[in-house]
Amino acid sequence: MNIAANKKPIIIVAALVVIALVGYLVYFNFFTFNVKSTSPNSNSVSAKAPVLRIVTNRTISDKKIEIDDGSTGIVASVEHNDTTVVVNLYQKLEVDKKYTVTLKNITSTDGYTIPSYTYTFTPKDNDAYLSTEDNAIILNRQNQKGAILSDPVLNATPIEGEAFVIKSSLDATPNGKGAVSIRVYIYLNRDDMANYDSAVEKYKAQVAAELSKIKGYSADKYKITYTVQTP
Repeated sequence: MNIAANKKPIIIVAALVVIALVGYLVYFNFFTFNVKSTSPNSNSVSAKAPVLRIVTNRTISDKKIEIDDGSTGIVASVEHNDTTVVVNLYQKLEVDKKYTVTLKNITSTDGYTIPSYTYTFTPKDNDAYLSTEDNAIILNRQNQKGAILSDPVLNATPIEGEAFVIKSSLDATPNGKGAVSIRVYIYLNRDDMANYDSAVEKYKAQVAAELSKIKGYSADKYKITYTVQTP
């Protein structure tokens, strides 16, 4: 029996597998734009997690990244560092509640685009899931909050109206001190759909009236984001 002859096909197959694997890795890293990993892992998210990190295989451009948190209001801001998108979370997450965060139009500096990437997770009451960097961020934010925690809107919200909810969040700012922003969720009913624009304006006026009741509130001090949900 010619053992060497029998081994030859095996060696050829193994070589082809290696070549195919190397070819795939070259294609994946040099000719595509993809998410390589996330931190924390979607199965290991603490309810105290301050950020979500989405690591890609290319340098990310300064083009704005759109984000959809499913109207949960958990996302304060989005930034990026080299190949990583950092999603800042400024509201404590609910344990065992399913969250979905979708990033849209992530663009690399060499022109590639990830049209959409969805990160789904269910937070757990487990501080062991927090990394050393996570704990440092949490401590830093606690030290920064100080006077901002006495912000009138932050303390007065959430406010629920007939067809809207007013929420607030503590957002990251370049100076590191943070700022309070307002998120308004308007819920239209079927009757409102017949006069969509006027209905939205009506509820916005009601929101403005509610905010004006807050002692210390000034419209020019806050960024207000409206989300309109239809039936």
